[in-house]
Amino acid sequence: MEKNWFKMSPSIIDTTLRDGEQAPGVVFSTKEKIAIASFLEQLRIDEMEIGIPSKGYKEIQSIRTVSEQGFRLRTSTWCRALKKDIDAARKTGVDGINISYPVADMQLKAIGKDWKWIYESMPKIVQYAKNYFKYVSIGAQDASLANSESLNEFLHYCFNLHVFRVRISDTVGILNPKSAYQLISELKKIVPLIPLEYHGHNDSLGLATANTLAAIEAGAEYASSTVNGLGERAGNAVTEELILALYLSSYYKVKYQTKIINELCRYVADVSLKSLSRPINEQMVLTNKTDLYSKSNLTERNIYQLHNINLMAGREKKDFVFGKHSGSNALIAFFKSKSITISKDVAIQMLENIEEMNGKLNRALSFDELRQLLYTNVMQH
Repeated sequence: MEKNWFKMSPSIIDTTLRDGEQAPGVVFSTKEKIAIASFLEQLRIDEMEIGIPSKGYKEIQSIRTVSEQGFRLRTSTWCRALKKDIDAARKTGVDGINISYPVADMQLKAIGKDWKWIYESMPKIVQYAKNYFKYVSIGAQDASLANSESLNEFLHYCFNLHVFRVRISDTVGILNPKSAYQLISELKKIVPLIPLEYHGHNDSLGLATANTLAAIEAGAEYASSTVNGLGERAGNAVTEELILALYLSSYYKVKYQTKIINELCRYVADVSLKSLSRPINEQMVLTNKTDLYSKSNLTERNIYQLHNINLMAGREKKDFVFGKHSGSNALIAFFKSKSITISKDVAIQMLENIEEMNGKLNRALSFDELRQLLYTNVMQH
């Protein structure tokens, strides 16, 4: 596929400091929030959503401390459609506010509300918020479960109120890339001039990032995500995957400084106490064990390691991992890279020893262990 550099990247709203902190067991200190925000600015994220002011005084102070650091990226926070939530948000010093309305009938019923409440309260809530915030956005919570006619009417209503954008949330993660594309496409046809944001969750299907990319292709101007996919329940679309996919797979012209990704992801993993499990961050993603892969990569590293993705994300190349699927050519090339020459016969014998040690240790061997095996085999010959 030919790259089309005329496709401009959507704006990414990183919500690690809001939705990410809603992940079970995750609590960021204010110092950690500032550090994450600093990484996000280095990454050149467009906006960060920070916390939920209605949680109380400590949360308000923490959000305010982050927002007062002078970061260049836009700051926002999340509220329910309640005046008291907006009053709490006023104390944080953020640039914008995301006001969430449930739009699925079952959700409205669960909180004792209906569509009449939405249409009666929204003009007052939006106008009140506009008195204090430069950017006032409306969130359509559970939009993926909403009646299509009701959602269309809701979108028209938001447009007439001149909100900054509308967040379309797949709160229960029920969409797939095709249905996410269709949903956003249809909404853009209904009200083409209102900016849409797609907010995807991984439950129940683990498709948040894929759905977000589909929504962008369908015309969503904004996309929200979290570092490492951190988030409530099964998590959110993954910021780092989204950025690299926009460039490598969808061919958007992105402005993001990707070399900070590895450091950012590891920091968030450390302070959230959640291990890295995404393909971009997986330690073994830049290694090769099978002889077919290893042999091919001896001449061209990008054959099985896409577009130097390691360098883009700020990671160093990994050596080959040797085991029962490895071949002698890979082993010879590995030692050659260390300025050590070995024969084909020695390599073949070493692979048998390596397989035996892999089985005993249940892990790959270190360079020192490989070098010791080489010494033993050379001495035997």
